[in-house]
Amino acid sequence: MTIEGSAYSSLILLRLIVWELNMEIIEKTVLIFTIVASIAGLAWLDKRFALGLSRGMSLGVSLEDKDALTESELKRQIEEKSQEVESLKARVATLERIITDPAEQLKREIDRL
Repeated sequence: MTIEGSAYSSLILLRLIVWELNMEIIEKTVLIFTIVASIAGLAWLDKRFALGLSRGMSLGVSLEDKDALTESELKRQIEEKSQEVESLKARVATLERIITDPAEQLKREIDRL
């Protein structure tokens, strides 16, 4: 084998090595991109369809704290709505009495209101 043949063989071998390294980099890049795209896709599906995939994961705020705030807020809203319902029941009862009473009592009830 001549020096030129040996140099040519070395050059081909070097090109193959570089090509293999480039392919490894490309393969790893594609793999990482696929993983990131899959995670992003799953996160979008979870958010879009409320699948609950992230339930139980630590995302900065614990679910217990979030639920506790929600429960106290719900209790407050229930109390407000209960008071409103009681007020409306009293008003309906007054209106029923006014409607069913004779004319004299009707006039007095209207004057009292």
